[in-house]
Amino acid sequence: MSAQQNLVDDRFCGFSLFTNSFGQPSVYVFVGKTWPHPIPALPKLFTSVSAGALYGYVHPYQNKVPFNVGGFSPGIVPTLGYQITPNVSLQTRWLGFAAVMIGATLRY
Repeated sequence: MSAQQNLVDDRFCGFSLFTNSFGQPSVYVFVGKTWPHPIPALPKLFTSVSAGALYGYVHPYQNKVPFNVGGFSPGIVPTLGYQITPNVSLQTRWLGFAAVMIGATLRY
């Protein structure tokens, strides 16, 4: 589950609750910025990046994420997205070298 609040100047903040690859409950609390249409020839394309604190990779998997101290580590998630309509978009998010997440957003 994820919740995000859009702020002024294409900024945002939010959190994600998830189960990590090792079955441990985890959370990512973040702030970020979006850059709409970075390529003028592709006006529906956008990029964003979020940065924040990640918690959940604890013993015996604490070494699976860098800079982990007591289950807490920094997180940075770059995103490439496509705006289908003003309220619907598709995104790919890169989670380090470990995973790529594909998702959709519906704004209401």
